Amino acid sequence: MENTKQLVSETKESLQGYLPKLIHACEDIASQLQSSQDSWVPLFNALLEGVQWVMNAVTGIQSVQSEELSQLKLTRLQEVLVEVQEALTNQDMVLFPDLLEYELKPLLQTFLEQVEGK
Repeated sequence: MENTKQLVSETKESLQGYLPKLIHACEDIASQLQSSQDSWVPLFNALLEGVQWVMNAVTGIQSVQSEELSQLKLTRLQEVLVEVQEALTNQDMVLFPDLLEYELKPLLQTFLEQVEGK
């Protein structure tokens, strides 16, 4: 049980360090797209990998301590990712950065606040 608590604590610490980087990546990608820069693709790929890691970390924590991070609803995060994918598929380069800046970024900020216990 003590090992589980330690693992949950360490994972939450990792989330606290990692979520701000993802939030910043949302801002950077949106900014690059709005200024017609093409260098956003590698950063977007890293963002997707990071979001997947967050989802796995939260799911892992919730599976071993259901009361931990129970307020984090991964369903909304998945919905936003589907919207982002649709915007990319449709090559909607107006909607895509808007989704990053006004949907994904605030959602990740909420996750960070909840992980920090605010």
